[in-house]
Formats: sequence, structure tokens, C-alpha cells
Amino acid sequence: MEQLVGILRSPAGLTAIVSERREAFSPPRPAAPEQPLAALDPYLERALPLDELPPALARSLPAAHLSAAPPSAAPPSAAPPLAAYLSAARPSAARPSAARPSAAPPSAARPSAAPPSAAHLSAARPSAPRLSAARLSAAWRDLAPAPTSAGCSGEVAPRRALDALLLVLEQSVADPASLCAAPPPPPPPPRRPRRTAAHPRGYAGTKARPPKAPRPRPLDLRTLACSRAGLSQLLERRATASPLRERLRRRAELPPALQRDLLWPLRGCEEAFDELAGLWWALDLAHAAPLRRCLSRLLALGGRAGLSWGRALAAELPRRRVHLAELILESGAAACSPSPAQLALLGELSRRSREGVFRHRIYVALEQLRRHGELSFLLGGFELANRYQEQATFDLAAEPPCAVQPPLTELLAHLHAREAIWERYPVMLWTRCLALPGFAQLLAAPAWRSLDPQAARQLCTGFGDVALEDCPELRERKWAVVREEAPALLLLVERLPASHQRRAVDCLSSAIWRWDDEVELRAALGLAREVLPQLCQPPYALETDLAQPLATLLGSGLPLAALRAGARACCRALDDACARRDDAQLVRFGLESLCELRPDLVETTLRVAPTPLLRCAKLLGLLPPAQRAAALRLGEHQLLSDAALAPLDAVGLAERIEGLRLACAQPLIRRRLRAHLEGRRRLSPAQLARERARILARLPELRLSLIRRRALDLVGQPYELDDDLPDPLRHALLMQPSAGENRRALRRVIRAHLAGRADYLERHPANRGWLREHPKLDRRAWREGLTRRESLAGEEVVLSLERDPLEVLRLGTHVGSCLGLGGCMAHSAVAIMLDVNKAVVFARAGEQVLGRQVLAISKDERLVPHAVYPTWAEPPLRALFKAYDEAFARRLGLPLAAPDPEPEIELILAQRWWDDGAWDLEVRDDPEDEDED
Repeated sequence: MEQLVGILRSPAGLTAIVSERREAFSPPRPAAPEQPLAALDPYLERALPLDELPPALARSLPAAHLSAAPPSAAPPSAAPPLAAYLSAARPSAARPSAARPSAAPPSAARPSAAPPSAAHLSAARPSAPRLSAARLSAAWRDLAPAPTSAGCSGEVAPRRALDALLLVLEQSVADPASLCAAPPPPPPPPRRPRRTAAHPRGYAGTKARPPKAPRPRPLDLRTLACSRAGLSQLLERRATASPLRERLRRRAELPPALQRDLLWPLRGCEEAFDELAGLWWALDLAHAAPLRRCLSRLLALGGRAGLSWGRALAAELPRRRVHLAELILESGAAACSPSPAQLALLGELSRRSREGVFRHRIYVALEQLRRHGELSFLLGGFELANRYQEQATFDLAAEPPCAVQPPLTELLAHLHAREAIWERYPVMLWTRCLALPGFAQLLAAPAWRSLDPQAARQLCTGFGDVALEDCPELRERKWAVVREEAPALLLLVERLPASHQRRAVDCLSSAIWRWDDEVELRAALGLAREVLPQLCQPPYALETDLAQPLATLLGSGLPLAALRAGARACCRALDDACARRDDAQLVRFGLESLCELRPDLVETTLRVAPTPLLRCAKLLGLLPPAQRAAALRLGEHQLLSDAALAPLDAVGLAERIEGLRLACAQPLIRRRLRAHLEGRRRLSPAQLARERARILARLPELRLSLIRRRALDLVGQPYELDDDLPDPLRHALLMQPSAGENRRALRRVIRAHLAGRADYLERHPANRGWLREHPKLDRRAWREGLTRRESLAGEEVVLSLERDPLEVLRLGTHVGSCLGLGGCMAHSAVAIMLDVNKAVVFARAGEQVLGRQVLAISKDERLVPHAVYPTWAEPPLRALFKAYDEAFARRLGLPLAAPDPEPEIELILAQRWWDDGAWDLEVRDDPEDEDED
């Protein structure tokens, strides 16, 4: 942004000095702490005629620092305004007795002239904030040569020229390089009467009128305004010239470069000149042009506040001064007037920051100073960063920070000793404590020290993540609930077995993040105190993703009687359904729709049929929200409503259920009831009543089956499929919602499969064209693959290249990776199926898939093996895959690709896929986590 930093006057005219950035500024980020600060020159200055000033700067010039009060009302240290000197008339000399009394102005007849009042000054010159560059240029033109006013003997200029001179002197500074020594013209001598024939004695002794006074010579006030001597002589003719002459002398004593670059922003503040001169020498500004340009911009923006920032610059290390000045300007703190205490704190923060992080930290500190005027809280944050993560980024909220108490430091020291925190955690937690009132006091509870360290860290994070809410009102409401419930929740986690504390903390954190309404959040946390003791103890697993599905149930408003009572079947079913992360995500989505549209069914089936409920939720979770709602509406079949079933006996119920043709309906009709229906046996009324009660008891499960069938019907609706589908085809149909950009190609493959064209992908022109472009590849060997039979732990394992497209599509589902159903990278499984340059190898023991590996042909014709999944596969199994890769590469006649440089794998039919990089073929006992998401 451009900034006017000076207006210089010279005989040639008025020149504006405009400061602007050399390049755009972006908030600094931390660098390596030991990285030195680079030399910096952020601003440049350009001179242009005042008439050419950009409109944004020309409309309103910054105010001159002049007092509007009359000299008598000014404090002793304040100099009277310049207009007060030049507007006061000096008593004229005594006139000859022959002169008419009316020839002299009224003020000249008075023995003395009083200084003008403040009202007169404000009326005589416009207020500085409303002054425009056009007005100042017009005033300069009014100083052009003009005759002196009649009757004043050349001592003063006309009123208009005088006002213009006052304005120019107030709003500009004489350019030291253009000063001249032009004196004002002397007053013309009076003419003496001449003797003529008509008046031989030259009017001596007569009362006749003497000759007229001579016309004065033109007076160029523009030259005089740039002449120290001329301006001083002009001021001698005014009544109160000596104080002003003294002020002009003081200005002239300043270094010329100081006058040119720094004096204009402080025009009218002569009492600040000594301090300005002190900064000039303390900062060595005569030899520090970049810093001088920064300081001139500081003074133009802040006026007297700029001098305070100058003191901060003088106290800083010389190599940091330009950086500090730039940050003061770009943070907006230049307009603030810092107190000595604030400057001392800023200096302390600077001393605690090494070179690489200095710019980021000081920028943050200056922003906080501008917003709140508070800096002391940053001392603790910088100390934490210096201890744990010196390169930490401080992204502070806009709200005024609250005090952070010592318990935070004590808790972090405890967790650090137990190796339960990572380097970014301390500063992150400190930031949360700033944004959440009372959070630091909550961390003082002794229970934190008795928790499992990892559980304590995660619970702190779960509470503190409330600060991430964007809406301040929502954040305040949520934190009020969490702060109230936190002591009870902390006590709950403390009482759980240490092995399952992290499981409970994950559930609590998910519930806090999931529910925004304070009523729902309070209810969810209240239910959590009853449900978590049932689920977070042996024999339930430790590494399940139970948190999000359970958080959905806790805030649904349902009683959850089965979970609160700790029903083993319900708890076990929920635990098993969330064993894999992708499955848990799907269960969560499905439960959200079920709890919203069929809450009674959810509450009932949690008690009597939890496994079918969660299986139905997982299937619904695969569908988009609109299809989920449609499946649930279709599932409300009128034939299974309570009103429709109430009048039916056991025979009527059985016939209606048989008519639905649901797979799960067959077990509901036991053999003796079926024999009764077929006439092979006759049941008594009591037996029929018992059969009816048994069917009604399992009716919720039947309703879930109906919802599942409706969901599958919606997925397969474009293809007009039968109810009985093979697993690979059903899997392909369910992959469609997750296929992303590859969805259209997947649908074409499904249609080709249904039409009996099993070689659709092999014969696709794009795949055939890619094969023609890579003649080195043995097409037959790549198409047929390689089959190896190995022994692993006494069991035969078959490794083979899979070429059935629908079976290739199941590569992620078989091993539970993110390429499976509902996974975040499911589109990549579709890409592997579509493109001829990609394939998958399965390791099977009978029907069981032990592991799989993706193989690809790179653009430069190398065989690229990817990581073996699941990632927890034992080293012997990974060794089998390594041997397979080496043998297959020999058969193809291609080299194996190494991870570095990363091989390029082309897309053919697919629009997108996730390349997780080449496997390094190292078989380690502790493989790194290579999860594809």
C-alpha cells in the first residue's frame, strides 16, 4: 500500500515523496531457528510532483501536528502555531503629518496587536485532515509574483498570498538541496516633490498633496519560502517574529538528510525534534537507508507514536531493526502508541526468539498488541516453544486471551517425562488454554497424573478442541457444557482399567466434537458416564474404532437401555461391527439415518437384534444420504406395520412373511408351524399362540431385512437385477457410491459383465493402445500372470495374479484397507480394475485371503511392486510376495522399480487413483505403517 511520507518545497514546485513496498507482504512463518536473518530493504520511495499524486493519497493529506489553540492557551512546552506569527501585524512607523489619517489600516494605529484567536485561525485555514493535494497546489500557485498591498510599504503580501504562505509552510518542508539565499525586495523609497514651473518651490511650505508613492516591485513568495534568509527577513517585519525565527533556526540545525526524510511527518511538533535527532544518531540513519525509509513510513502513519517505535528499534539488535520496523508497519501496530512496559515486553519476547523464528513470533506479538494491548501471556508460550518445539507456529484467536496458569506447565512436564506428547502438542495445548476460560485451571486436577499418559493427552485434546469451533457463540456454549461435565468425565476415565482408558477417551472426544447443540451434548455426555463403564473393560478389544458410532448413539436422544445395562450381546455386536475403521465409518453413517428416521426400531433392535441392526447400518452407510432416506421410507412397509399385523394369527403371520420372500424370514417359521401350514401336523391353539409370539418377537429383525433389501434394490435399480446376486456383483454395485471420478467406467464394466462380455476391459481400445505403445512387455505373460504354491506355517499358500475384474475390485475389502467398501480411496480399487497396466496378486489359503499386493507397469517399462496388505502381515508372508515379484519380473523380462526415483504410472481408463509408491522389497520384523489413506 502506498503511503505519503513527505512533501518538499523548492523553487521549482512542491514534490510528494511516496513510500511503497517492493513486493507483496505475507505473514512470516517459522524457519529453522538457527537460520540467520537476510538483509532486508522492504520499501522504496519515489518523488513525483504534487499534482500527480495518486487520487487515494491526494484526496486527504495527513494532519499536521499543530495545535489549534491560541498561544496563550498552549502549554509552556508547546510552540505556538505558525499562523499566529504571520497573522499578527507589527505597528507601523509614524506617518508624516501631511499623510491622511485614513491612509493607514486601523490596526496600524493601535500601539500593539493581540495574537489572533483560535476561532480566527480555524476560519483562516482549513482543518488539516480535510486538506487535499489540490488545495495545497493551489496555495503554491497563489505565491506567484504579485505586487505588495497598497499602503503597507511592501512589508506584507496580500491577504490571499499570506494565507497561502501559511498553508505551504505548515504542510511542506524546505528541500535542503534546493535552499537559496534570495532576500525579500526592500521597500521602495518615498518620492520627493520636484520643482516645476507650476510649483517652483516644490510644494515647500504649502498644503498641496505630495506625489503618489511609487508602485512596489513584485514579490515572489515561492522563492522566499525556500530561502532561509529571505523568510527570516520577511518574518522580521511581523510582530512576533523572533520565536518563529528561533524555531526555523532549530530546524536548520538538523542534518539535511533528516530534514528531507523524517521532518515532514512531525511538522508542527518542534518539541519532538530533539528526540528525533537522538534517534537519527542512535540508529545511524545516515548510513542505514532501508531503516530510514521504514522510520519515515512509521512516522507518517503514527506521528508521535512513531517516535515510541523508534525507541524500540534503537533497543533492538542492529541486524533485526529493519525486520522489526517492517513487522510494525505490516501488522498494523504502527498506529498504536506503545507504553514503556509494552516496549519492554516486546524486547523480552525478541530476546527469547532466535533468528529463524524471530519474524513470525514478533509479528504475532505485534498483532496481539494491536488487538488487545496485551503481551505478557506470550512469554509462557515462547518458553514452551523453546523447550519443546522452537519452530512452532502461533496461530492465536482474535479474542482477548485469558491467563494461563502454572498447572499447564506441570502437566506438560509430567506427560513429557512419560513420553506421551509430540513436539507440537505443548504449544497447541497452550493455545487452547488461551481461548477457553478455565481450561488451565481444569488441568490442575490431580487425576490427570493418575491416568494413562496417552489417555491424559488425548482427553486434554478432546476438551481443548472446542476452541476450534469457528462460531464464537457456539464455542462459548459448547465450552460451558464441557467445562461443567469435565470433572465427572475425568473421574470416570480415572476409574476405568488403564488398558481401556484410551478407548473411553476416544469416545468422549468424538461425542464432544460431534454434537454442537448444548442440550444434545449434555445428554450425550450424561449417557456416556453410564455406557462407557460397560464397553471400556475386558474382554472388549482395544483397537476398535468404536468412537464415532457410539457418539452418534449417545446424542440421538434414545434411552439406549441395552447399552446402559451392559447387555453382552449388544456390546459384543457393537465391538465386532467397528473392528475395522472403514466399517466403523459406514456404521456411523447408517446409524445417523436410522436414529433420525426410525428411532424406535433402533432402540428395539439394540436389545433384541443388535447384529442385524449394525449390518443394516453398514449397508445404509454405503449409500448417499438421499438413497438412505429412500430405503428407510420404503422399509416402512404397510404389510409389516403393527396395525396390519395385530388381527393376524400365527397362520396369517406366516403367510404374510412368506409372501415377502426375505432370506431371514425362513428361520422365523419353525418346522412344526410349517408342517401345520402344509397340513402334515395340527398345532393346538396354545402352540399357535406361542408361535405367533415368537414371530412377533423377531419382527424388528424382519423389518431390518426389508430395509436391507430395499437398499440393495436402489443400488441395482438401473440394471434390473434379481434378488439373489453373487457376492462379487453385489460388491461391485455397492462400490459405485465410493468410486468418485471412476464411477461411470465402473458402471460400464458392470453392464458388460451382465451382458456376458467378460473380456470388455481387455478388448477396450484404450487398454489395447497402451499395450501397443509398450512393445517390450510380454503381453501374454502379463495377461496370464504367475501362480506359485508355497508352504507357510504348514499350510499351502497360493499366490496368483487375479484377472477377474469383479474380484480385483475386492482387493481392499478382503484385507480391510481404505481401498475397500466405503474407504476413502475406494476409487483407486476401481482404477486398478480398469487399467491394463495395473494388477493385483492375492495370497490365499483355501478360500481365505491372507494378503494382497498391487503390481503396475511404469511408463518407462519397469515392474512396480507396491506394499503388501494388510500392513500387519508377518515377515514370512511378505517374503513370499518378494519372491513372487522377483520371479514375475524375470518372466516379464522387466526390471523391478526402486522407490527412488519414484516411477511414473500412467492412467488409461481411470480418471484418478492413489499411488502409494513402490515397495522397497525389504522384509522387516517391524514394518512401518503403510496404510493407504
